[in-house]
Amino acid sequence: MNLIILNGYVPPELTTYDINYSDVNGEESGLEDGTTFLEQIRSDVPEIKVGWTNLTQEEVVQSTDIMSNDTINVQFFYGTMKTATMRKGNRSLKLKSLVSESETYWDLSFTLKG
Repeated sequence: MNLIILNGYVPPELTTYDINYSDVNGEESGLEDGTTFLEQIRSDVPEIKVGWTNLTQEEVVQSTDIMSNDTINVQFFYGTMKTATMRKGNRSLKLKSLVSESETYWDLSFTLKG
């Protein structure tokens, strides 16, 4: 099963997959006389954190090329497949093993924000 699809690209099998939903509140939100007032701009905004270990150089290039876009059309699993247009957040690439110039293994993780 594909947990995530990025602009039509199915990445290698994920090592980590974490989804958080939050609400976006406006400037008029606050507390007054013990009562909370919310100016909700958007509700149920997803943030997806994904990660892989031991990716080859080719797999890293394919996955990071997708992340070069300003926005990414994402299909993701949250009980059922859902779709969202997301932007890229933090990205991390760590060299795991350098066997030779032509054989490297990497850990890659990034965050997608709705």
